[in-house]
Amino acid sequence: MHDLYFLSEQIIREQKIMPLKLLFIAPKGKKDSKTNQKPLFHMAIGVLVSLTPAEHAIEIADEHFGDAINYDGDYDLVGITSRTIDATRAYEIADEFRKKGKK
Repeated sequence: MHDLYFLSEQIIREQKIMPLKLLFIAPKGKKDSKTNQKPLFHMAIGVLVSLTPAEHAIEIADEHFGDAINYDGDYDLVGITSRTIDATRAYEIADEFRKKGKK
């Protein structure tokens, strides 16, 4: 995995790939407010951040910690990671981005 990361860094430099603006979202489902469980950082976001080459700008919005989602941002990619309990909220977020022309 370590070699793959450096290979992707080299490819980006050689091909002069334009940096991307990325948004990773962890939605908070409606049922979360009715539980006594403490919010945990989504591992999927941590993995994605660690594998993303440094040239790209990453923004994280984790609703479990009160982060607001910027639906008007000029993102090249919006990634939503979700637990089953948060899936309905994830679909709502995706629908809102689609309304604004993001796919």
